[in-house]
Amino acid sequence: MQIVLICPFYERGVEGDYSSAAVFDRDGSLAGIYRKNHIPDMPGWKEKFYFTPGESGFPVFDTAYGRIGIQLCWDNFFPEGCRSLALAGAEIVFAPTAAAYASQERWFHVLSANAFVNNLFLFRVNRIGHDGGLDFYGHSFCVDPYGELIADPIGMQESILLSEVDLSRVAAVRKETGFLRERRSGLYQVLEPS
Repeated sequence: MQIVLICPFYERGVEGDYSSAAVFDRDGSLAGIYRKNHIPDMPGWKEKFYFTPGESGFPVFDTAYGRIGIQLCWDNFFPEGCRSLALAGAEIVFAPTAAAYASQERWFHVLSANAFVNNLFLFRVNRIGHDGGLDFYGHSFCVDPYGELIADPIGMQESILLSEVDLSRVAAVRKETGFLRERRSGLYQVLEPS
């Protein structure tokens, strides 16, 4: 096998069930498992009925092709996750999603912003098809460390999106922008509302 696989799955655990993603390295070995940290509870997405939030934080997986992070669906709307992955050395974040309705613009904006402010590649893979009154629209895409599209999003049918990435650009863009270097972490002590 000459690829790294990211396989989202429903994980049955001892202390709860999780929305998870397994990462398999080029040699077929399990690089690790990410458990979704943010579980939505809103119309159409009553996931708290099924899933327990992950407790292992935001692991970065060292693979044969680079250092990767995972943000499952709703995780992407919480910028601390992607920032944590960037600070831990992630070069590319994969974002498997199950987004429906006409939400593709907001997904594009949030993922592009996460890629840019953390200067990493971000690859969104969205579900397609119809299920339980929801229309999943695809529109998978990849953005570079400036948040710019590498290739146009693919449409609403089963497709394969190939994007060539040069991971050496991550360090170069981080050096140029200084977003991670110039952080003033002492000012960010209180991020919880009072």
